[in-house]
Amino acid sequence: MRKVVVITGGTSGIGAACAERFAAKGYTVYTISRHERHMENVVSLCADVTDAASLSQQIVAVIEKEK
Repeated sequence: MRKVVVITGGTSGIGAACAERFAAKGYTVYTISRHERHMENVVSLCADVTDAASLSQQIVAVIEKEK
């Protein structure tokens, strides 16, 4: 079974460090934040985490892709 993690605020600081660490350990990593940032082996998605509809849309997209 493939391991998948979704991290909000993953383009900088602790979120980016977590994304890089999970990716290095072989997880499929998605980050959701207002700004995209290219990181190796990490899929960056845009959403405003304070907007429930925007965030929900991205979570649903991840679930559909990973089924």
